[in-house]
This record gives sequence, C-alpha cells and structure tokens, in this order.
Amino acid sequence: MDSRADRRRKQVYLDADQDEELSSLALATGRSESSIIREALGEYLVKQREKGRATAHPLARLLEMECQSAIADGSERHDRDLYSAPRTRHRAGKPGVQKECDTNCAPSPDSAHLPEGGARR
Repeated sequence: MDSRADRRRKQVYLDADQDEELSSLALATGRSESSIIREALGEYLVKQREKGRATAHPLARLLEMECQSAIADGSERHDRDLYSAPRTRHRAGKPGVQKECDTNCAPSPDSAHLPEGGARR
C-alpha cells in the first residue's frame, strides 16, 4: 500500500446515487470511501491500459521504442543527418567492396547534398 506521503489530493463530483452506494459500501465493509475509490480506479486503469495495448495505433508503439545511435550531436548538426547521402569508401585491399562511412565523414556545409535553401553554418 502506498504511504500517505505518496498520495495526491483529487476532487471529484459523484452523482447522488453513486455517493449513497459508496457510503453504504464503506459502512458495510469498514473501509474508507477513499480506499474504495482508489481500488476501483486502480482496476479501471489496468483494464484501460490492457485495452489500449490491444487497440493502440501501430505507430504509437514507435514512441515506446528505444534507439541506439552513435550520433551524439544530432541536434547541433541535424542538417548533416537529414540531408546528406551516405558516403562510401573502399576497404583497404579489397577493391570494389564499399562500406558506409561513419557519421564523422559527413559532407561539408558546402556539399551539394543540402537542398535548395537548406540551412548552412
């Protein structure tokens, strides 16, 4: 059970019928109205979470995905990452075999890879 320090106060409005049933249930079970509301809300939220997973938009799962990237300065040099084409280089001793460059060999700001009117530093 959560301690009182972890709880947050909320104010809700109940219909008269709901209020009477809640009061009766609290008296009959010896529990507080607040604990009954917390339990009911907890069960409801679990059901909604499970229902949401089953019917969620497929793209919504993208927001939950974790990505690993070697790019550490993406917000500072986003033009490089968005507009540059991957450059290739030959592996030493293996002519004709190409490998993608890492992010450190990005084109210069004067590169033709930037679109017309693209941001330049």
